[in-house]
Amino acid sequence: MNRSIAWVVITSVMLGVCASDAVAQNTVVAELVQIESDWCRADIEADTVFFRRVLADEFTGVGSRGGKDTKSSYIASLPGSLGSLTACKDDDLQVRVYGDVAVVTGVATVSGVRGGIAYTDRRVLFTN
Repeated sequence: MNRSIAWVVITSVMLGVCASDAVAQNTVVAELVQIESDWCRADIEADTVFFRRVLADEFTGVGSRGGKDTKSSYIASLPGSLGSLTACKDDDLQVRVYGDVAVVTGVATVSGVRGGIAYTDRRVLFTN
């Protein structure tokens, strides 16, 4: 009888821990989805403050044309000497959490002007 009670207590504690982990993971996922949405807005508005806050100093990015960016070169490019975004929407977001690390993948559909030529609905795959 005491053994049955012990299993019920252990099972209840384990379920409570799992539920707590699930809530924490859902919070992380929601925060990362919000950051991705904010990223689109910040690209359109050339919000350098946002990117200084969210990009790690060791950030390395690869653009849709294969060019490499660092944090400083990405931020410097925002005012748009080559072009600017006028619309940005994320789709197919997938957030995977691995302990203390998360990976976000998705498709951004963007419109804007590059080199004086307008483009619309360009789809860009990303991994953050």
